Amino acid sequence: MLDNLLAKSLYQLSVLFRIKEESVALYDRLNNFQRAEKDFQREMEGASSFDKDFGLNLSGKVVLEIGSACGGYIFHALKCGARLVYGIELSKERCDASLMNLGRFCDNKNYKVFHADARHMNMITSNSIDIIVSNATIEHIIGLDLILEEIYRILRVGGVAYLFTGGTWYTYGASHLKRYIPFPWVHLVLPDRIILKTLKMQLEKGHRPEFAMKNIIDLYENLGKLSIRKLRCYIRSSKLQLIRFENVSNKKLKKPLLKLPILNEVFAGGIRVVLKKAE
Repeated sequence: MLDNLLAKSLYQLSVLFRIKEESVALYDRLNNFQRAEKDFQREMEGASSFDKDFGLNLSGKVVLEIGSACGGYIFHALKCGARLVYGIELSKERCDASLMNLGRFCDNKNYKVFHADARHMNMITSNSIDIIVSNATIEHIIGLDLILEEIYRILRVGGVAYLFTGGTWYTYGASHLKRYIPFPWVHLVLPDRIILKTLKMQLEKGHRPEFAMKNIIDLYENLGKLSIRKLRCYIRSSKLQLIRFENVSNKKLKKPLLKLPILNEVFAGGIRVVLKKAE
């Protein structure tokens, strides 16, 4: 009874204070094909920045992307001269979208996209990958220790994994709820069951497109709730050698806060990690 009352109240407040973003509204009105194409273009635009931030050279390499979404980075890697590119994507819809996009733009077939869970990459041969990349994906995953085990298994000796997280769990944006329940750190204040009830009420009332609501509900139910401390613990427990670990933000006011204990969790920008399979 109390749960229903809290969820209903939160739902009503969410509708009252709903953040209206024109770009989101336009995106929501696109059909599946248009969204897949738009996401593909957006991913390609971000791929160059990812490589620049990490100092990556993909030429002649066998590359694997964890969380390959709609195929933008795969296409970018092929254009950069990668010898072979694999993509792992958990969403069947996005996996299909990436195959559609890559089929339209790629003449060669030196890529493969798998609809699979990155915790069990059995389709990838051990000691076969030169470079692994992942952008804003690992913070979504429950069981990061299993992924690090798989990364170690499939990397060649001397191979390197370049991982970037979106907001970690104690940051404002970590829950991805801003557009749906626009209250700071609500995911730390209220239990998951209340948040999920609220989201399901929004789905039932039809205040946003059904695909968007189902996506955020599925995403929230499967968040790994990764903190900086947890990430460091996972890395220490793995067989991989830590080369780089950076808490980064483009916002000048946040940068000094990232150097302080506890606050570095709350105001984290994103975590840039480089891991190597040692000689």
